[in-house]
Amino acid sequence: MGLLLAGGVEHKESAISGRIFESGQRADVDLGGTIAIGHDGNELKAFGRASLGGPSIDWSLAAGYRGYFGHGRFKTFFDLDAAAHLTPQLTFGPRVGFGLQYELSPLAGIFTGLAAQLGFGGALRFDAELIVGLQFRSYLLE
Repeated sequence: MGLLLAGGVEHKESAISGRIFESGQRADVDLGGTIAIGHDGNELKAFGRASLGGPSIDWSLAAGYRGYFGHGRFKTFFDLDAAAHLTPQLTFGPRVGFGLQYELSPLAGIFTGLAAQLGFGGALRFDAELIVGLQFRSYLLE
């Protein structure tokens, strides 16, 4: 099991009925968890996000799969997630990302990643993000 703490920036574009109602940069704060699947380090993950910098705080949730490549201290990864943006308009859609993680120890790593999301529902939403974070792991379920 693991804990994810991250922060970063995103560029967001949202439209309703073809008219842009929100566009610009926002600051992201993420808090989530992971569960390892198998012995390769791949994991299921879920996180909540608060996006700051607009007229209001945007709240969202994402859950999915993180697959790792490499066996040394440096690993690359990809994310395949389903995302739900709860505010300001309810939207659902895919999130796809990739990044690099450096293992500080068997219990902690630091990562950076790029990702993009699409959202459909109460609005059409697109955002691209750059995130930097920490992952802490435990071996409670072994």
